[in-house]
Amino acid sequence: MALAARLRLRRGRDGERGAAAVEAALILPLLIVLLFGIFEVALLVNDNLLLSQAARSAVRTAVALPRDPGFDAEAATAASGVLGVDTSGDIEQLIIYRADPATGRPAGGGSAVDCFTDCIRYTWSPTAERFERVAGTTWDASTQMACGGRDATDFVGVEIRGRHEWATGVFGDGVQLVERAVMRLEPVLAGSCGRSV
Repeated sequence: MALAARLRLRRGRDGERGAAAVEAALILPLLIVLLFGIFEVALLVNDNLLLSQAARSAVRTAVALPRDPGFDAEAATAASGVLGVDTSGDIEQLIIYRADPATGRPAGGGSAVDCFTDCIRYTWSPTAERFERVAGTTWDASTQMACGGRDATDFVGVEIRGRHEWATGVFGDGVQLVERAVMRLEPVLAGSCGRSV
């Protein structure tokens, strides 16, 4: 009798161990996917914040230099300073343009990628860790209006485009990132604030 009771008790414990193993086999893959998801989203947010910080840095620099012929190069240098620190994503281009204050898009309409007038494009050089100007794109600084009032002052827009590649590959190839910042030019002296067209 005592032997039969021990065998029944032992069989009950083995059954509980088997149930725990089955439950773990069902739950473990879900936990692993959840952990990968948290890891991937954290890297995506990091890349997105980096592009956002670079766009804000570039536009702050550009608006502080109204009517200065080197405003775009200084803005590109400011963005490069931010992005050169940590570039785990693929940076594609920087676009500086005269912005429509209502939409944040180029004043001539369309998207920053398609703008033709008052628009300067840069591409990222990974080896030099800086932006390099694309030939044929221009915005003459002497045409900038910086008189101080909303209607008498141009707005500058900066758009930075990049791509985030998923580290694990579990969630696909990657995602396109676009960050934009728009600010009004700082005013200059009244005698030199209008367009010299």
